[in-house]
Amino acid sequence: MKEIPQWFGSAERPLFGNLAIPEGSFSKGGVLICPPLGRELIYTYGVLKQLGDQLCGLGFTVLRFHYDGTGHSAGTDSDSGRVAAWLSSIDKGIAFLSSTGVTNVTLVGMRAGALLAMKWLVGPGIDADGLLVEQTSKLEARVNALVLWDPVLDGKRFLRESRALHMVSNSTGGNGDGSVEAPGVVYSEETVRDLSAITVSDIEDGLSRKSPAIGVVTNPGRAASPRLEKFVALTDARLDIGLSLADIFSDSQFDYYQGTDLVGPMVTMVSSIAPVEQTSILVPKVQVTAVVDEAGNVVETIEHLGERPLFGISSRPAGGVPARQGAPKIIFWNVGRELCIGPARQWVELARRWSALGFECLRFDLTSIGDSPLPHDGWERTKSSLFEDVQVAGSEFVEDIHSGLVCVGLCSGSHISIELGAEWRPLGVMVVNPYMTASWAFGINVPREGENGDSKVGNPELHENEHDWSILAKGLVATANKVVAEKIAETLQSSRVQGLKGKMGYPLWRVLDFAGVKKLPSRRLEKLVEVGVATLIVAGPEEAAPLLERSRPQLERMTSTGRFKFVRIDEMDHSILKRRQREELCDVLTDYLVSTYG
Repeated sequence: MKEIPQWFGSAERPLFGNLAIPEGSFSKGGVLICPPLGRELIYTYGVLKQLGDQLCGLGFTVLRFHYDGTGHSAGTDSDSGRVAAWLSSIDKGIAFLSSTGVTNVTLVGMRAGALLAMKWLVGPGIDADGLLVEQTSKLEARVNALVLWDPVLDGKRFLRESRALHMVSNSTGGNGDGSVEAPGVVYSEETVRDLSAITVSDIEDGLSRKSPAIGVVTNPGRAASPRLEKFVALTDARLDIGLSLADIFSDSQFDYYQGTDLVGPMVTMVSSIAPVEQTSILVPKVQVTAVVDEAGNVVETIEHLGERPLFGISSRPAGGVPARQGAPKIIFWNVGRELCIGPARQWVELARRWSALGFECLRFDLTSIGDSPLPHDGWERTKSSLFEDVQVAGSEFVEDIHSGLVCVGLCSGSHISIELGAEWRPLGVMVVNPYMTASWAFGINVPREGENGDSKVGNPELHENEHDWSILAKGLVATANKVVAEKIAETLQSSRVQGLKGKMGYPLWRVLDFAGVKKLPSRRLEKLVEVGVATLIVAGPEEAAPLLERSRPQLERMTSTGRFKFVRIDEMDHSILKRRQREELCDVLTDYLVSTYG
């Protein structure tokens, strides 16, 4: 199998995709994977990647792609004509598959991607210019099969669910302008109108006329839907496998492999539905560089880092924007198991904004995340393996780390910046929402074999939580009787004592720090400042509280050196899922970058 990440589509609005070509000279046909929208894309990315890889292993040419304005593709969710652009993205994906020589294409759509795939097929659709077109009439490849994975059957219902999820997670309602805000994305009033107008009830007649083979993969864990049962009755095949997005969202944010046990049944379903017609493989010209903004000021290049290699995308100033002489380069770290687009696509938007100001940026995927390769047998995420990835990316991106690199991260990515910064000594770090009281900085989990052959995830040593007061108790009485330690731990876990959490004053924390029982949250930051690394911390209330309550004197002392700045953004949630907070954060980071390194 040959995997080719590249840009495709128009030069004005390039799309990002990952093309998988089977070994040998022939292909059984093409498969276009239409992903979900919003946060669902991020949490199912690994599953869809493995689905594509396994289908390619069976002889299919497979394209995974990002819709216009999502992922690495050009555009933003605030652009006009979103639904038209998404349908046009499917159109361009099929055209790109046609360029490899395939004559039959199977569309595999997950969740909202399934609804878009059906809408595209029945046509006439709306292209990116707002023109009605019969897409299939202008493509050489035929779309004769659909596989719909846990399909959304009504755009309006999808938006209601998205709004409800956002309100539950953020305790906030709509924006009052007709738009719908979901976690990490905003659907404009226009997008709400266009997406709400798509329903499977209006599509069924068109599907019957097109007569594609249709397979539906349903989730038995969802509430029974008469609408779904009626639709499934019209299809050719049905498979019940559990895909609970609620489970995916609630599971560990570091478990990138959630749902991989569903890939095998999906491969069987797709291969049984997809029409097979042997065609010669034509490898398209690989396009690794593209201009990604309308003004022509930012060019992005697909990077292959190291021997493995790791996947990355660099952003550089272009057009009339000169590179800033002597300015550092910026590197972004992954957030948990999320691919390198960053929280709510923030790394993509920041990289392009900063490149338009003259800075060079790199975002890349650690091993086993996003589009970087899966690990070899026996590999597991450790501090040393993580640092190895980081070292590879950093050393290939800049010549002199100490004078030419600034690291940016959120949550686990901020811990990478902080821990690595003390050893690596880059020019600066800009970190967002670090949990300074936690010691699981490197807990990005991958599957591993347990002692009894059972499947386990990650390394438990990487997940010790310093908020667990039983750990504190055992530290206080490390030399005492085990029974006494457990008794004290039990007492500290009581509801009465739990009320003291977060209320210990600075003197007590200082005593515990001196005794080696529990370190002050600022200790790691002090190391950065001591070795001369310019440090910016941006935190919401939850992450700022431990620092302000336990380490205020240290913060003031570090600030006085001129190498440290602490910014609190009120009401900012940990994952920056609200647009208003993302905009404020982006401005804070940009102002600091320009004033410090401009």
